[in-house]
This record gives sequence, structure tokens and C-alpha cells, in this order.
Amino acid sequence: MPIGTCVTDSVRRRGADLARTSLTINQIARGGFILGLGSGEVESTLPFGYEFERPVEHFAVALREIRSLFDTGEMPGELLGRTGLPLTGPAGPPQLWAAAHGPRALRLTGTYADGWLPTASTPEVYAEQLETVTRAAHHAGRTTPTASLCPLVLFGDSRDSVASALEAVPLAKLIMLVAPATLWSRYGLEHPHGPECRGFADFLPHALDPERSEERRVGKECRSR
Repeated sequence: MPIGTCVTDSVRRRGADLARTSLTINQIARGGFILGLGSGEVESTLPFGYEFERPVEHFAVALREIRSLFDTGEMPGELLGRTGLPLTGPAGPPQLWAAAHGPRALRLTGTYADGWLPTASTPEVYAEQLETVTRAAHHAGRTTPTASLCPLVLFGDSRDSVASALEAVPLAKLIMLVAPATLWSRYGLEHPHGPECRGFADFLPHALDPERSEERRVGKECRSR
């Protein structure tokens, strides 16, 4: 069985570092290794001193570097770096999967990745996103990445029992703060952090005031962009 990350980010480490680590793990993992990569989030970066101003740009650079290192063992373009690690392990080469939802990230996924890791959405949105990935892959002369899904699942005896549990523990509803404003507006609602809030990418849970959260009210802890 392969192992992998779902996902790490391209803010705290450059593509070459991520590729080197992936190639090392791929030699150890009998089932192979999958590097799941995303553009990051405020929670894992800003509190620890990493800037989070251009996450998708870091994502693009990392994907390009990792793809080149996985395929050729060398850095892309005129960069002289290379790796001396074997490019294949017991199960073959490592795979590169990308977490993407926006248009640019989806195009990058098609251009460089072996797989696509989206969160749950409507079938219509999923189809549109996959079409963007597919067009980019064909334009780059690559096979369309494997399409997957990372849904949030709540387990219970029935929908009613889950709804009752959420009513009994209102803090559980705070999970919806990590949903983007576009999802709220789809149901005629306004996100508490404003119409530009991207959800989990800008969400700092430890910045919430516990008392205000208990009252089911929130402030402006989301770094809306």
C-alpha cells in the first residue's frame, strides 16, 4: 500500500527539499510514496514566521521544480542543481498530487501533477474544475491527472441524529468557518468574515475568542483577501 501526504505546503520548504524527502521515503516505502502538495494556509505558516503573501506563486515554482527532479533528477531550466538519489523505488517513481480549486492552481495541476486532490463540491463544479485540469494536461502533452475527492464526512445513525448532535454542541458548527464565502453565498448566506473570505486558507482557529464562539458569534479573525 502506498503512503503519502494530504497535503503538505510549498511555503515552508522549496521544491528541491520536498523532492529530496519524497525520493528518500519512496525508497523505504514498499508500496511507493505520493507527495500531496498544496499552496498552504495561514494556520501553518504565519504564526511561525513564514510569509503568506503569494502562496500560489510558491506552489507554481515548487510543482515545476519537483516535476523536473522526479522526471530527470535535475532542476528545471538553467538551474544547475541535481539529485543523486534514485528516481524509482520498489513500486516505481514517486507520484506528485496537487490540491487545487482555483483556476490557476487547477491549470498547474494539469501541467505538472499525477493526481488531483479537491475537497467536496457539487458535481457541476467538480466537472468544471476537472475540465480545467484536463485541458491544461493536454496542452502540456501530459496524461490527465488521476481525479480524486477529499470529502468531509460526519458519521451518525441518521441525518436527524447528526443534526441533533450539532445543535447540542454548537461549537461543532464552527467547521463551517473554514468554508469559503462562495459556498455560503450559494445558499443565500453571508460568511461571518466577509464576502472575500477564502475559508481554511485564511483561518486561524486559535485566534477565535472562546466566549464569542460559545455565543455563536465571530469577529474578523479570518484574513480575508
